[in-house]
Amino acid sequence: MPVLSEATTVEQLEAIVKPLKPQCAGLVSNFSCGTAEEIPIYSGEIISVKPGDEVMMNTLKLQIVEIDGQGNGIGTVKVPMFGMAKVGVKLVNLKVAEGGCVVDGYAETSSDVPLLVLDEKLKKNLKAIAVASQLVAEVGKTYAGAIAEKINDFREGVDKIRAWAKGYQGGNTDAGKAKAFQAYSQQAGKAMLENKAVPDSLKSALNAAQEKSKEAWTFFQTGKPCEVSGGGGGNHHKTFPVADCAGYAAAIEAEMVQLEQIRAVTTCDCNWIRQMMEASNHCEELGDRLAKIRAVNQTSDKVYTQFNKPSFGLNSWQSRYVKVDGQCYGIRLTPMFVEGVADLDFKRFKKDRATQTIQVLDGNEKNILEIKVLSGDWDKLDQYLGFHTKTTSVPGAGSSTEGKYITGKQLKSIFPSTSQRRCNEVAALINKYAEEYGLTTKERLAHFLGQIGAESNLLDLKELYKYRSKARIKEIFGKTKYCDLFEGYEADLSRCNGEKPMGCVPPLTAITSNLVVKDKYVNSKLLFDYTYSCRMDNGPTTTGDGSRFRGRAFMHLTGRDKYTTLQKNWNASFPNDQKDFLCESDACEANRELLVTDLDFAMKSSLAFWKTAKANDLANMVTDGNIEKVSGKVNGGQIGIDIRKILTKKAYNILK
Repeated sequence: MPVLSEATTVEQLEAIVKPLKPQCAGLVSNFSCGTAEEIPIYSGEIISVKPGDEVMMNTLKLQIVEIDGQGNGIGTVKVPMFGMAKVGVKLVNLKVAEGGCVVDGYAETSSDVPLLVLDEKLKKNLKAIAVASQLVAEVGKTYAGAIAEKINDFREGVDKIRAWAKGYQGGNTDAGKAKAFQAYSQQAGKAMLENKAVPDSLKSALNAAQEKSKEAWTFFQTGKPCEVSGGGGGNHHKTFPVADCAGYAAAIEAEMVQLEQIRAVTTCDCNWIRQMMEASNHCEELGDRLAKIRAVNQTSDKVYTQFNKPSFGLNSWQSRYVKVDGQCYGIRLTPMFVEGVADLDFKRFKKDRATQTIQVLDGNEKNILEIKVLSGDWDKLDQYLGFHTKTTSVPGAGSSTEGKYITGKQLKSIFPSTSQRRCNEVAALINKYAEEYGLTTKERLAHFLGQIGAESNLLDLKELYKYRSKARIKEIFGKTKYCDLFEGYEADLSRCNGEKPMGCVPPLTAITSNLVVKDKYVNSKLLFDYTYSCRMDNGPTTTGDGSRFRGRAFMHLTGRDKYTTLQKNWNASFPNDQKDFLCESDACEANRELLVTDLDFAMKSSLAFWKTAKANDLANMVTDGNIEKVSGKVNGGQIGIDIRKILTKKAYNILK
């Protein structure tokens, strides 16, 4: 650019600036990569870039890691909505103008991109970032017609689209916005249509609204004005309509309304849409913890045994989309104790309504656990958690020395890492139901304890799908029939092949050391949806039966068939309290969670399964062979057989 004198006029400055190519870095929202008003689409010289160069793609900074002469390679994108986190992307036909502006091509997340291009400190949040970056990358495929708008969340996106449609004036800027906003709307709609939690009626309404808005999007992408000027006598000036822009805006408004209605039914659950919208999200962990806190507050001693701190060095669990007792909350749960695990006495606490916090205290009145309500009805959550309630007794709970068949002290000897309080509770429940379910000999009781100990250690009453290690997933679930677990193998997840999933293309014939588990199965309910599919009366992966009917209670009852038997037994025993354990509603999920939060129900359900499996018939001797046969009845295989043998023999020696 030439040196300008102090006498340069505005007209002279405009003549110099207009022909120049726009620079992407630091552009304001209505000036981007040749699509702003009166700035032509770039058609000039394309420059070469090399590894290490940084360029701007709309408002995102893209660093080149590898690139060839055709603009294909890999790079990293800093995503503003995640604190400028670096996300690995695949580069496709990238073209860059002088000044570092991407004017053609696009970037997308891909399994071809090594994960090492991700920032190391963000790997603990890899799942949330990877899912979210997929949306960012897909929406970013708007080439040089993209806009320099930042959309940080769904609410902001819908509001911007709504305001833009109503204020559309025409021109290159509005045309570029139309392309990008439609891409955003379509991507959000696609995610919602694929979400099984969305009712079919809402999906149909969204499809209809998107079909009606197509004409509006097509017109707006032309950049044509809504009206043109015409002649008039004297000072009078007339305009003539070219298109029904108000009608087009109304069609887009109807589409936004449908997106909002669907978001309303998916906002407060732990599905992947919420994971995508919130990087730091521990929805399921929080739901489990809060249910357990409520259950502990209903016990006689109000002690939460072996409360563990978050993994991966995190200080707290947090989510703004936790559904508790039918209400939506934002909650942060922060352990303050130093050790990784602690027993918490809920009889010592203080509440501060002004700051909406509940603090659990230790013997020195120091805060060791803080429950912070970020959004939602604090009073209702306080009432649900039960910190205000009086101490109540647990039916059948006895001291460590009581027990016709087993004592809490004996259980503590068998399970030394389990607290004495939990051992007392479990002993009392076993003594309560032993005769009804035939656990009247030391041999049978030893077998029963060996099995529930291997499944839950008397503590973990729900099988979590938080498998964060690919090596562990491969060790536990690595079978040729689960070929879709591994990179390079694809199966139709919507169908079954008898009692196993459909085979893969190409076929997988052996589990070898070079097989790598796909990212989508790490720390995901999809792992159970797939590996538990097509058996135990579960449907194919796409039904979600695998995670819906995952292991719960002391015996970790697993599969639709076990829950069907549970429902039949419950409704026969309690005709005035009928429960549905099979449907997909929140009410049914609450019923299934009774197997986790209600110890009495968890024990009775596990014993009923034991009886239905006729395990007692195989449990009259304590030998390796008998333990293997009982394990086959309980577990359906020999997973964890070594620990089952150790615990069963240990229990038998202590009971003798």
